[in-house]
Amino acid sequence: MSLNDLTVEAVNSALREFDDLTRDPFLARYGFKPARSYFLIRDGKQYDTKAILLP
Repeated sequence: MSLNDLTVEAVNSALREFDDLTRDPFLARYGFKPARSYFLIRDGKQYDTKAILLP
């Protein structure tokens, strides 16, 4: 999947999975390290941007 293929549905699905698994297991599943600088914020929750946009 590239950023050109990114849809609202794909982002929402990733956010739901992140919430279901919690941060560390989600990051481990997709091989990402914790974000240091950039986060996506939704409903007051912070998400690791690369892990959400590039799984």
